[in-house]
Amino acid sequence: MKRRGILFIALGVVILFLLYLNIQQQNSYSWKQHYLQDSMDPYGSSYFSELTEKVQCLDSLTILRTPIAESLPSAANGSNYIFIGEGMNLSTEDLDQLLDYVDFGNTALLTCRIFPVELIDNIYPMPCDSTKWYGLSSTWDTTAQMSLNHPDLLSDSIFLFSFYNRERISYYAWQFISHLHICDSLEGFTELGRLNNGLANFVRIPYGDGYFYLHTNPIAFSNLSLLERSGVNYSELVLTHLQDGPVYWDEQSRISLNVGERLNGNSLLDKNLDSKSPLQFILSQPSLAWAWYILLAMGLLYLIFRAKRRQRVIPILEPNNNTSLQFISTIGRLYFMQSNHKQLALQKMRLLQVFIREKYNMNSRELDEDLATRLAARSGVGREHIQHIFNMHKNIASGSFVSENTLIDFHKALEKFYHNCK
Repeated sequence: MKRRGILFIALGVVILFLLYLNIQQQNSYSWKQHYLQDSMDPYGSSYFSELTEKVQCLDSLTILRTPIAESLPSAANGSNYIFIGEGMNLSTEDLDQLLDYVDFGNTALLTCRIFPVELIDNIYPMPCDSTKWYGLSSTWDTTAQMSLNHPDLLSDSIFLFSFYNRERISYYAWQFISHLHICDSLEGFTELGRLNNGLANFVRIPYGDGYFYLHTNPIAFSNLSLLERSGVNYSELVLTHLQDGPVYWDEQSRISLNVGERLNGNSLLDKNLDSKSPLQFILSQPSLAWAWYILLAMGLLYLIFRAKRRQRVIPILEPNNNTSLQFISTIGRLYFMQSNHKQLALQKMRLLQVFIREKYNMNSRELDEDLATRLAARSGVGREHIQHIFNMHKNIASGSFVSENTLIDFHKALEKFYHNCK
């Protein structure tokens, strides 16, 4: 099979395998903590968005799928901004827009496991005891307790949340704000909720005429958590902190935890991802993402096959022409034109001897009765006919003159042998 055919077969197998994985993924839930607003996965946030629409104090829900610098109205007084995800990325324009939005008198609820450093730098203009913001702290456990501090919000109630990885309870890093970042010098700073009865995980920070609400555990608002009535109650109580008015839900600024850690933990990295990155858009669309993966797989297969040592092109050689028959035919015509019937008959006999030697691997030098017997057994031609050919050849070779009729009879005898041998 040619190399090109093998390559096409391999590509077909890869494409079928990727399509199979895509179908399997569509027919099963993803346990990735993506918190997509329209996802029914365990760690999606479709239930929380539906709950947000049903809260009595809220007016309408608008999904922002473009950078908030373009889609979030800064002058919409009395409205709310909600973000939920593992990590959050804001470009310089997005950050300025969000700050102006809250400064104008609006409310922003941000729940994620890592906050943008630039945002914290603006919210904490004077760090406690000059302590630089180094991120959230975490405690490892399978289950965590969450509570709210306000006396009107069921302060005595404890809400339990567990982390599941593929339907099995597992250990999880529950984030909270370190006490080093909570102090009296932060005017208006309010601790609204706690994790495990002592660790701040829900706080309110004033900014201009509005407020920032920071929650460090987005898992509490996932579909999996809202399957329990206690999870629904906790989410409803958190949402009561929002203003009466419309809600703008940000689906654009979400990034993974690993990307957020790199952006906010290494000053050498660019801390602003291009929100209009073509690759980011491609990977956000399932069909385009699979097309991208297939393209990468095809390129990888191409490199693998091209990496093998290629043999030089073998030139096409013309087959050797057998000129023996042409030579014999020429000699035969010469003998016939000279009426040299004896030499022509002897030449035909030599051809028969060569034929016997090559086809049957028999010594045909001695044309005796033993050769006739063995040749008859191998060729399937009758022994009498073979002996007749040998006798005719003996007479021709011993005679001084061979007539044309004798040559014709000898030729017919040879042709009969050729046509009947096997």
